[in-house]
Amino acid sequence: MAMLATSSASSKDTVERLRKELRQWERPTSEVPQHDAISTGIAVLDDVLPDSGIGAGEIVEWQTERGGAWLLTMLQLRAVLTARSAGMAVVIDDAKTFSPVAAMLLGVDLDRLIIVRSKSANQAVWVMEQCLRCSGVVAVCGRLGAISETSARRLKLAARTGGGVGLFFRDESRNRQRTGSWSDIRWRVEPVAVSSNLNDFQNAVAGRRLRVELVSCRTGRAGKTVEIDICDETGLVREAPRVAPATGQESFPLSNRRRQTRSFQRTG
Repeated sequence: MAMLATSSASSKDTVERLRKELRQWERPTSEVPQHDAISTGIAVLDDVLPDSGIGAGEIVEWQTERGGAWLLTMLQLRAVLTARSAGMAVVIDDAKTFSPVAAMLLGVDLDRLIIVRSKSANQAVWVMEQCLRCSGVVAVCGRLGAISETSARRLKLAARTGGGVGLFFRDESRNRQRTGSWSDIRWRVEPVAVSSNLNDFQNAVAGRRLRVELVSCRTGRAGKTVEIDICDETGLVREAPRVAPATGQESFPLSNRRRQTRSFQRTG
């Protein structure tokens, strides 16, 4: 079950409690793998990245104005936990909107999850930095607003020190302030309306289509955009068809799990 840390006590007491909980997972920094690529959890997105994934100690940012970033962040978190068999993940929930049940349904291992509910956005950034510095943490996930260049650099340094990855999503509809590109990898996510004459989903509620753009990455190879279909019933993902199905082509009923398995790739 996910562990929950609140901010009812002082910040010092909270940090000390987290350190005790994470101590059993700590390992020497020299043992942290620095070069093995970690999948995004979605094969078509791995193909876009130069190293077919993300590296240990890197910061990944998901931006959106109309939704979808949280879901992809959770799929990435699941992939990190799968790739790193030892260590805990920390979710910073300053808005108090994180649902452990929803994360579990997407395949996130709650036994390796610590949820921290901070009092403010500023405190959330401070907690992110402290957790990223801990070698027992494989991933830190949370919502980011506008932060200073100094705070951004401190987050990057903390991730390099601890060897875990920072997975942050930013809701641009709530924060219009322009921010610089400081993340190692930055994605932009937009929902895409599926025309009713396309046979991809018979039930619009059970599936969604997202357009994902690689805005920037450490090697400068950016600008590529892909569209993916996500089945909310099963958590399976596929690259969206580039053309409409031909007349008479077999439909894709979401209730038929065998057909889903052929049409979708698992995200893990």
